[in-house]
Amino acid sequence: MNPSTTLITALYDIGRDKLTGKNAYRPFTKYLNWFKHVLAINVPMVIFIPEELSSYVSEHRASDYSTKIIIRKFEELAAYRYHDRMQATINTMKKEHAVSYFKECPEFITAKYETIIFSKFDFLKEVSSENPFNTEYFIWLDAGTFYQEPPFNCKLEWPDPYKIRVLGNKFLISDYNFDIQDKTPLSDKKSYLRLNRNEICAFILGGTKIAIDRVHEQFWNEVNLALNMGVINNEQHFLQLMALEHPEYYYPWYRTRYQYPSLPVPLLDRMIPVELAVGTFMREDYAINKNVKLLTIATREIPDQLYSKWKSTAKHYGYDYEILGRDQPWRGWNTKVRLFHDRLQTVDAPYVALTDSTDVFFCGCSDELYDKIVAQNKNLIMGGELQMYYPGGKHDRTKIEKFFESIKESPQLYPNAGFIMGKTEEVRKLMGLHLEYSDDQTACFDTIYEGKLPLFIDYNTEIIANVANYRDDPTKSTKYFEYDTNIGRYKNVTTNTVPVVFHFPGKFEVIHDFYLRSQAGLENITNSNSNSNSNYVLGLIIVLIILASIVIFSYYWIN
Repeated sequence: MNPSTTLITALYDIGRDKLTGKNAYRPFTKYLNWFKHVLAINVPMVIFIPEELSSYVSEHRASDYSTKIIIRKFEELAAYRYHDRMQATINTMKKEHAVSYFKECPEFITAKYETIIFSKFDFLKEVSSENPFNTEYFIWLDAGTFYQEPPFNCKLEWPDPYKIRVLGNKFLISDYNFDIQDKTPLSDKKSYLRLNRNEICAFILGGTKIAIDRVHEQFWNEVNLALNMGVINNEQHFLQLMALEHPEYYYPWYRTRYQYPSLPVPLLDRMIPVELAVGTFMREDYAINKNVKLLTIATREIPDQLYSKWKSTAKHYGYDYEILGRDQPWRGWNTKVRLFHDRLQTVDAPYVALTDSTDVFFCGCSDELYDKIVAQNKNLIMGGELQMYYPGGKHDRTKIEKFFESIKESPQLYPNAGFIMGKTEEVRKLMGLHLEYSDDQTACFDTIYEGKLPLFIDYNTEIIANVANYRDDPTKSTKYFEYDTNIGRYKNVTTNTVPVVFHFPGKFEVIHDFYLRSQAGLENITNSNSNSNSNYVLGLIIVLIILASIVIFSYYWIN
């Protein structure tokens, strides 16, 4: 897979070690220390620097990482053409409005600050136009983003190519803290641009070339308008006005600080690159791939909570899903086939996936599922398992067993109907054939045995893993899978494949453990529940001690 993203960054010394404001003073040596953490990220990178930093970058950037260094003097930056005008505007603002933060914030002290932060948009525009690494996305990351080593594996390719697709053709803005529907600031932009209200973080920005071109034009239009009004501010204030004016251009990422209260400042506000990395949990829902329709069955006897794992993971991982049968009773396995068959008549997505509901969850997104089914180049595919379950079959069981042994490509040799996927017209035909059966799994056995349709088993568990509850050996299926902490997913230990879907036939109790670990980052839920339970027990003991003391005291008081 080609890299999805080019990362753009830059570092220039604008003399902040000579400034005296509370938020303005910052030694350049700190930036150099922070910069190495960005340089350590394994991603195609374009770096804008002056000549004197070239040796530093070469020292801290791995030689085998794709890198383009652009040597450019500060005075050669495109935004520098505004420097004198911006400085004059700053000076006038300070004379007209003697507010305290004008002495504390670099954007109200030196136009060198505006020159460098405004250049982010020019760098994004330049690199996305040239596209030296042939990527779809272009992300800006401040050189000083990380004050310490970031909490993800920087050696793995960044970002996760499926996570970054959440942006679509929108421009990423981070940690927004304002009502994007409240247009009040637009009514008096001049007054707003005199304020110190950083309600967007701008350490990370970007998107596709389409998104960048739109925002680049909008940004410089706003800067020119502001200068004509005699005001200037940092890029965060301009971004808020821009997002209010054209919210359809932007992807506002949630404010991460409230999800990571134990992390230090400013890391807790800068977790977007971490969530976008491979092996971490992204709290934003993944992009929906409309090429895949996901269907399941949950008849009216099934409480909502029994398929909550299926529903929550289907939503999070970006599936266009539908739950059938909520208003109908269960009348045996043919109910499942009939409901699927009827709904398939109007499905227009190219591919469809049919799954069980109460014992299935997803740990990969719809884009990944789509890419894997297309790569397999098969019209119909289903899960395999280790033991044969062929209830009420019309063929001799011994012959069936020998047949599947003869064609097997792995120990996962027997069909399991908990997951079936393929081209919609082929799945439609398959369900039509299965209408005559009372058991859908038996129908799958016969379809393959009799060669009615080319239905293939996912022997290598690239798409679907069945972790069944075999009574003779409960660990028989679990031993095939182990959790890989690097990628935050379960892998098949024999094939090294990473399933997208997990199915637990027999309502296997290990589903809960697999589920929590597969959602990398949700282990905290179990920890907090454990803490809550411990606190509850402790509180109960204290209450009982107090009650016992009261009883004893009352006894002796009365007597």
